[in-house]
Amino acid sequence: MIRGLLACSGRSTLSGVAESAEQIRRHIAALTEFEQKYTAYLAADRENRMRGSLHHSSREWRERDREIRKLAPRADAAIEASGVGGLALYGPPAVGSPFIADDLASLIFHVKPSVFGDEAPDDDLRQDIADRLPTQIAGLEMRLEEAEAREHSRGRRVRRAAARFHPDWRWLHEPNPWVLTIGGAVVAGVILYLALGGQ
Repeated sequence: MIRGLLACSGRSTLSGVAESAEQIRRHIAALTEFEQKYTAYLAADRENRMRGSLHHSSREWRERDREIRKLAPRADAAIEASGVGGLALYGPPAVGSPFIADDLASLIFHVKPSVFGDEAPDDDLRQDIADRLPTQIAGLEMRLEEAEAREHSRGRRVRRAAARFHPDWRWLHEPNPWVLTIGGAVVAGVILYLALGGQ
């Protein structure tokens, strides 16, 4: 199996608009949580295999697997938004290097044949994923700075536009010949109508 890097340019919404600062903060929180729990998961897995028997119960281990699988999609989205390339897995060059996977859950739980003929987790791949997480979080932090600067600049423009707009309400307080003429005509019409016995 061979690994490759996926290029990311930073995620935009479907309309092509860059993500807001709040959306990027959520990405940072999701990827930070994933990093903490994934790192603990790898340490526990290494400990289990080093001891030659499960230190945790099979039920507890299934729960750990499930938690990582649940966190992985949000972490995937955060990695895409970071602008820092993720990893992709391809088959051996001898068979044309077919694409295998590029989503976190598939990469983390990918197994490869061991020297004993059974299957084992791809420890190198798992560690590569962990090693890239701090860089991807740093990429998100840079995106956050850009988004905050963009929103601050937009807010300044709106405030300047609001400051330039001063509606003139003096006509409500000062006599206007047109208003007086039209108003007088309406009042005169009502009086005439009533005087002529209109119902």
